[in-house]
Amino acid sequence: MVALSHKVILTSILFLLFVTPAISQDNELVIATDSLPPIISKNNGGSYIIEVFNEVAKEMGVTFKYKFLPWKRCEYAVKNNEAWGAIPYIETEERNKQFNFSIPIYKSHIKFFYYSSERHSQQIPFSKLADLKGLRIGGILGYYYIKTFTDAGLEVELVPDEEQNLMRLATGRVNLIAMNETTGWYLINKNFSAEQVKNFGTLDRSLSFHDASLMTSKNYPNTQEILKRFNSALLKIKENGTYQRIIDKHGIAISY
Repeated sequence: MVALSHKVILTSILFLLFVTPAISQDNELVIATDSLPPIISKNNGGSYIIEVFNEVAKEMGVTFKYKFLPWKRCEYAVKNNEAWGAIPYIETEERNKQFNFSIPIYKSHIKFFYYSSERHSQQIPFSKLADLKGLRIGGILGYYYIKTFTDAGLEVELVPDEEQNLMRLATGRVNLIAMNETTGWYLINKNFSAEQVKNFGTLDRSLSFHDASLMTSKNYPNTQEILKRFNSALLKIKENGTYQRIIDKHGIAISY
């Protein structure tokens, strides 16, 4: 009888050790991200996605804790279970091998931006990326398009953030930069004078039009169940008008 009691106590202790942490992790989920205004910002009042995620958290009965890191570091944080997920990320074949992806948060329209001090259109017709060989392309460390560019034989110069990329474009250090169109025009209007803004433009042909999603770890405790709850909650706030009200509040033109 004593042996049985010890066995029950031992089983209970093991249950608490191995199950309770997962439950605790479910209640507070770390989300890795970096600044991508006006979509996401360290300033909560200026971040539409954080407002969206806070509404999703209410529906799920959890709390999201946001951890701002360089983009490349965000991916490592998810891979190493330092964070449950990272936002916003575009699904690729390579990433699919290591991560799970939510339903789309929004549609990311990536364009090539140029800068012309002569204030005339610098349209560069291209049917494939290889047609841009000979031009210096600016990009961001950790972004999905890096492999696509290098596979096409393009000369790519990488920096940590979008604002630095724009400065390099304006000073002629690169010929084109690839950027989300909404973010691009927001940062141009924020960081440059009205006269300089007139010098920026985008190529007519888009680089891509992709779903931007939550990217989550495949190894996090209960990750499939949590992701299922996340998808249901996100879908609900899209359908009940909450998502659109947040977009309208921030004055963002974005598809979802």
